[in-house]
Amino acid sequence: MNHATRRSFLARGAAFAVATLALSKPSAWPKPLLATPAPEFDTDDATLRTAYRAALACLEQNTVTLAGFPDPVLIEGSVYRGVWLECAPQEGLVYSLFNPAVGIANHRVFFDLQREDGYLPCCVQMDFRAASQIQMVVPIAATAYELFQRHGNERFLDIAYGASARWDGWLMRYRNTRATGLCEGF
Repeated sequence: MNHATRRSFLARGAAFAVATLALSKPSAWPKPLLATPAPEFDTDDATLRTAYRAALACLEQNTVTLAGFPDPVLIEGSVYRGVWLECAPQEGLVYSLFNPAVGIANHRVFFDLQREDGYLPCCVQMDFRAASQIQMVVPIAATAYELFQRHGNERFLDIAYGASARWDGWLMRYRNTRATGLCEGF
């Protein structure tokens, strides 16, 4: 079995997304793009068609359940069997174009496993979750809000707001040691 690296998968996925958009008229794009199964990609180029199908199959294979969370999430990839706070919410936001439930689950996995003190796990894998560091590049509150704007799930927005407020509280308590109001990395 040929396992693609995350970088090569993302590069190919971006290339195919660009090709898909280039071959269609913007006025024909669904608003919002909510397709199940995935949006059709029609081309005479067998290589592109095969690669698109392979990308969809890889995404499906990488949609699994993880430790302590019952709903399927889109994991990082074929080699790394888990999600990180630094990227899973944003990847879920993108994947919500294909599968809104998985996009929401990529956020809820962190919200549902949040500690009482507000800390969000830095990663969740097949058999454990980690609480050893802060792993946030794109704020989860921002991707959650954009997901709400795209799909209009008010229950999810309520959950995201409460969890994000508790997370901000944790950051201010434990990563604002100089009382500047700014989160410190150390």
